[in-house]
Amino acid sequence: VEHTGDGDRWCMETIIRGDDPICLDLSAFETDHEPAFWAASSVNHTRQKRLEDWIHEHRPDDQFHAIEADEVNLSSNVESRNQLGRDRLIAAWMAVELNDRTAPLIVVDAGTAVTIDLIDQDLVFQGGFIFAGADSNFRQLAEGTAALPDLSRQNRTEALTRIRLRSIGKST
Repeated sequence: VEHTGDGDRWCMETIIRGDDPICLDLSAFETDHEPAFWAASSVNHTRQKRLEDWIHEHRPDDQFHAIEADEVNLSSNVESRNQLGRDRLIAAWMAVELNDRTAPLIVVDAGTAVTIDLIDQDLVFQGGFIFAGADSNFRQLAEGTAALPDLSRQNRTEALTRIRLRSIGKST
């Protein structure tokens, strides 16, 4: 949890995977703190609904808002904003805001998929590319090679960051 410094806003990032239980560290919220406003967006509607249900159960005085594509204050040059993953549009919007509305920008998001998107000099989201994410790539490498292990989430026994630190360009 990161406090933004103005006393009223908090930023929390969480990743909800599969059926794993939702476990959020709310220690940063003071016990006498006013009810919070949660704004979230996910391309996985089931997981977003699980987060919303968790908030209603554990913090019943808080408000939850699901961010929709039409709420994003960023022009776009795509076939359909509703068919574009909201995560891409929101990441682009936040990149523009964090860069003081100055562009052009390239936004890279590496999650389930890796997306590379362009915001042009006129602050218009132009779209981009989608590639398989780390887990998909790890599974494919293991299936297509004889010597590489499957390091996808389902087969890892330790955190990927520890694996990466040991695996920097020393051997296959």
